[in-house]
Amino acid sequence: MPWKNYSLIFSLLLTVVSTSSGLETLSLLDEGRARLLLEKKNPIQADVKGRIAVSFDTMLGLYESPSMLLRIQQIYRDYVVGPEGVEFEVVEVRPNFYAYVNRNEERTIIEECCRLKPNEDQFDLVLYTEGKRFFGAYEAVIHVQLERGLNQSLYQATVYAYPRNGLSRFFGRYLGLIERFFKQKTAEMESLTVEIAQYMSFPAKKEKTAVFVN
Repeated sequence: MPWKNYSLIFSLLLTVVSTSSGLETLSLLDEGRARLLLEKKNPIQADVKGRIAVSFDTMLGLYESPSMLLRIQQIYRDYVVGPEGVEFEVVEVRPNFYAYVNRNEERTIIEECCRLKPNEDQFDLVLYTEGKRFFGAYEAVIHVQLERGLNQSLYQATVYAYPRNGLSRFFGRYLGLIERFFKQKTAEMESLTVEIAQYMSFPAKKEKTAVFVN
């Protein structure tokens, strides 16, 4: 299964597509690009939710690990596809900042804005990403909320997408094209994220280079 830009991010989300009421994101953010997008740019919003048969504590261990996105791609490489199934490397540029360049020479950046644990049964993660794809350059904020379930983990996620091209924003907002794009990518990742979740508690292998395909 080819990886698009949102495949990496939604493998982190581990969601199954459905409709939710959305999350309260703005209050979690300090000043920065993510907060500016929500306050000033009227982004297109897409909401998803789901559940998976992996314990909250196991998921929390991953979400709280240093260099979290590198750990996720390491699991994907080591236990799901092997080195022959990947094409380029996602790198940590500095703490909480990641980047990669795909085979079309399109650069994507991902910024970890915050991780919060308001209580023993909930965890919030907010990411900011920007890059360029078929609908042009874009920015997006992704808020993931993880909750403890009975022998499972429950998820809600809200994606705030802002295509920088005015025509893309028009079609995305009034025809639902951008929202459907994000939800389609989530659906495509469902089977793969289940596989990744099965290996989350495994020790990382160290002899290979962690990379992702586009």
